Amino acid sequence: LFLLCVCVMVSADGVDCFYGDSVGVTNWLPVCAGTYTVITNTHAGSTWITDDRVPSSIPAGSKILITNTAGTDVIIFSGVNAGSQSIDILNNHSGLLTWDGVSNWVVDIYVANSALGTATGQSPSDAIDVSTLNTWAGVVPGQHIHFVGLINTALTIGGSGAVNRPITMLWEPGARFTAGVWPGGSGLGAIAASSKSWITFDGQGVGIIENTNNGTTLSNQVQRAGIELTECSHITIQNLIITNMYIRNNNTDFNRFGIGVDFTGGSYNLVLGCNFSMAETLLSYSISFAEVCTNLQIIQNNFSQSSHSL
Repeated sequence: LFLLCVCVMVSADGVDCFYGDSVGVTNWLPVCAGTYTVITNTHAGSTWITDDRVPSSIPAGSKILITNTAGTDVIIFSGVNAGSQSIDILNNHSGLLTWDGVSNWVVDIYVANSALGTATGQSPSDAIDVSTLNTWAGVVPGQHIHFVGLINTALTIGGSGAVNRPITMLWEPGARFTAGVWPGGSGLGAIAASSKSWITFDGQGVGIIENTNNGTTLSNQVQRAGIELTECSHITIQNLIITNMYIRNNNTDFNRFGIGVDFTGGSYNLVLGCNFSMAETLLSYSISFAEVCTNLQIIQNNFSQSSHSL
């Protein structure tokens, strides 16, 4: 079913543009490099945007902004050739965005502890809240999730990426997961995932995960983890600062509390370029007696102030 979508284009003369092949497309306007094509869908149904040319003629640097105004909208990019490069798609999460045959689309959404501005997720000042992200509505393989500001709501990963299309979580400058003490127990932490794959956590050298009130002389003395991963594979954790999971400050405190990253099972996981400090165990990897796991890489990380680094 092909339903009407209304498109608005802002462009300058001479810009490299793709004008569509008119296969199943209604009211298609140009997609141009470096400018946004704004597609507003007001129908409770499917709207298809297609480019069936081989190779794809959508130019590098194209930007497409999807605005769904009906909660059941589905916008599907069909037959777009994987040769398209550097295409940026934004979706306001009031509907579902899917596609096929594409390995390198980038979908960006900005997330803060509480909703900001218009709460569309299209910019840091219009971020959605973590509670909305926890529903995992509209999150798709290839998505880039940008954290902004101080976040004190725990995040549970509700879906997986795909081969060549991981879901990437990025800490913007000033972004930090900070709580007095994060939720504890099986599968709980500041960030937790179970049986998920193809996820990248990238602190970009500035992102922080921390407790602030768990330690010898603080209000809490409990076991807590920064990132808790259970039977997850193809996970990358890089360029993060994970600290203060448990702050021990005297030699008579024998509590074995605090884990930076806690893997239980899983294969093909990478921890790269992170700074770990102040926990009983900074990086933990455990498997059951009968489990076979492979390809855990721990590369160029800094470990300090712990009983056990690994």
